[in-house]
Amino acid sequence: MTLSAEQWYAECPMCRVEALEVQCPICDASPGQPCEDAIGGWVQRTERPHLYRIAVAQEVTMSVAEVKLPAGVSADAWSSDAEPCRVIWGSTQAVTVGRPSNEGLTTVSVYTHAVQRADGHLSYDPSDGGPGVSIDTHYRDEDWARDTGVTVSSDEARDLAAALLAAAEEVDGCADR
Repeated sequence: MTLSAEQWYAECPMCRVEALEVQCPICDASPGQPCEDAIGGWVQRTERPHLYRIAVAQEVTMSVAEVKLPAGVSADAWSSDAEPCRVIWGSTQAVTVGRPSNEGLTTVSVYTHAVQRADGHLSYDPSDGGPGVSIDTHYRDEDWARDTGVTVSSDEARDLAAALLAAAEEVDGCADR
């Protein structure tokens, strides 16, 4: 007996696994949850994912695999959301603090990040955080970075850099007096 394409997808164990990684567009089952159908007024779980969910999962798997990273960045794994995305990380610039602070601050790091959509574009949606520049601090006797909670847009980063330069000029001016 020869299986139709629809039967083959339904019988394919790998297709079922991939399908469970995306939200079902038919019954709205969340990733990791089985599909459901309304039968005779009752909601029942189905043995197999809906065929459309399988097709969506295969399209997502194929399309995100083809999305290139921008040059010079690394990325987290793709999310399993109905609209996959991933966080991309740019380079980190570190400044060693030359004089000790009371808290033991040794280094301030600045890094870039953004959310990349499955179509390759970066998300500028404020709920995603948008592309940004973040600041972390490192302290003596600690092997990790502390998140300062400071994340700014590229324009705000330029303003912050200008403010830092102006403050440095002011300090240098005071030292000359």
